[in-house]
Amino acid sequence: MEFSALAAFVGGYLHQDWDLEYSAPVEAAADFGRSESLDLVLRALGEGALLLASSTDGEVSDWMTTSGCYVVVPQGTSAHQWLQSMLDAIASSAVGGSGCGDS
Repeated sequence: MEFSALAAFVGGYLHQDWDLEYSAPVEAAADFGRSESLDLVLRALGEGALLLASSTDGEVSDWMTTSGCYVVVPQGTSAHQWLQSMLDAIASSAVGGSGCGDS
């Protein structure tokens, strides 16, 4: 199954140099929610929910790596928990932040 909008977030915001732009992954997620179009943000959130509901923790981890995620999930946190926290940050910034961009 393809998750192109979610992959746009992971590959575009959590790439190998993400830590040069952000001090924490949650900042990258919030920036995605604020900066990208509402359509892309909503699709990424829906795809993330579908990925979490239909995949094991290992499959989520493998998908993130394959999609270009260079963030290491903290020890003691599952890939499911970590991705859900990223989705929560995206949603919060899109709704409660400065809004979605027009891109």
